[in-house]
Amino acid sequence: MCLTWSRAHRGARNADGLTEIRWRVTHWREVSDFAHAATHICYFLRDRDRRARYFLEGILSMLKTIRGSIAAIVSVAVVAATLLLVPTATAHADPVACHPNSTWTVVKSPRRHKVITHASMRENFTGSKITRTTKAHHRQTVAARVRGAASLSAEARGRIFKVFRVKTRNKFHVSVKARGSRTTSRSVSVTHTMRPGDRYVFFKGVYKVRSRWNLRQCNSRGTGSTVVKSGNAMSYVLGTRGGVGCKKNPPRRSMSHKAKRVYC
Repeated sequence: MCLTWSRAHRGARNADGLTEIRWRVTHWREVSDFAHAATHICYFLRDRDRRARYFLEGILSMLKTIRGSIAAIVSVAVVAATLLLVPTATAHADPVACHPNSTWTVVKSPRRHKVITHASMRENFTGSKITRTTKAHHRQTVAARVRGAASLSAEARGRIFKVFRVKTRNKFHVSVKARGSRTTSRSVSVTHTMRPGDRYVFFKGVYKVRSRWNLRQCNSRGTGSTVVKSGNAMSYVLGTRGGVGCKKNPPRRSMSHKAKRVYC
């Protein structure tokens, strides 16, 4: 079928193309094959400058070869109405992009990065390994909230955060903390074994997730929209706690690598 259409497509660039199409249609026996071929032919004719004349001549020639097949005639009629009449009738209509003066929010794809929320420095120059439990002190807080939405209703903020959580789950396959949650500001206990001759960071970290959201408003004509307000939706996933030596080379994607890069 593809080879047949390819040859007809090339031939229909001039007057001899109709002869090619007629010959091909004569040799198609099944009604479904004819409807399939007619669809391709109509797509081609739709984009031609002389599409009306070519279309009428082609359809008349096809109908003469059908020999009473009512189903095939109906197929041609449906193809003609769908591919030629409908696009032509709507081509000059004004585009409608949105409901006039309506507003809606768009939450973009979330991003994730590591945050060290607690950290303390210790060192071991005793000449032997030491396992030590120490307090990692509060450094920064990560909260689950919607920023920039103070003028929006609580329901609107809830919808933004709900969409944000769904997008985070779909992208990272994790569930972030509920809106209103935050990491603790108290010191946390961390246990780690220190080898001699090095300085260590005792830390606790989380994965912070954030998405940009926009509030868009449609213009009075319904032909486009603009951003009238924007902000961030954010939350976090519990990470890890531990220790890392400043002389070590932890994996780049690990929380230990983040702690070493920030505090060593």
